Amino acid sequence: MTSRVCGKVNGNNVYIMLEILGNIGFDWHIALANIANFLIIFFVLKKFAFGPIKKVIAERANRIQEGLDNATRAETALTMAGEERSRVLAKAETEATDVIASAKKSGDALVLASKNAAEREAEEILAKTRARLIREQKEMEMAVNEKIVDTVLLGVTKVLQEEVNQERGEKIIKKFLAQS
Repeated sequence: MTSRVCGKVNGNNVYIMLEILGNIGFDWHIALANIANFLIIFFVLKKFAFGPIKKVIAERANRIQEGLDNATRAETALTMAGEERSRVLAKAETEATDVIASAKKSGDALVLASKNAAEREAEEILAKTRARLIREQKEMEMAVNEKIVDTVLLGVTKVLQEEVNQERGEKIIKKFLAQS
């Protein structure tokens, strides 16, 4: 058989190959039918299955990509929100510090104003008290002078044992007081 194959190699090569393949159990009719079946099935699958499958795969890929994009945007938004939160907290802390400082200044000013008002009020009370004391002292001096005048008048009347009229007694007393 080898010699026959080698001898006809120069002739019809396709025939020899088919004969060799036939000897090992290959049937070209079945192979041709298998190729035709494969092509028919391939075109049917391409038309009815591969298109929808490719479309579903593309849609899933788009959804996955959208999900990744959304996740990236969400992460960026979260980062920005964290930064904004930090800025807001820093601003709030600064404002709180300013409010506290302002309140302290206002409180200090109020304390100073109250202290000054209290000092003025104390000075007014002290001035009124001094004026009242001076007035009372003058009233007491006048009362004492009247008592002295009465006492001196009584004493002079007893000493002189004479009747002294009121006008003359007052003149004597006034003269006496003017000398002292």
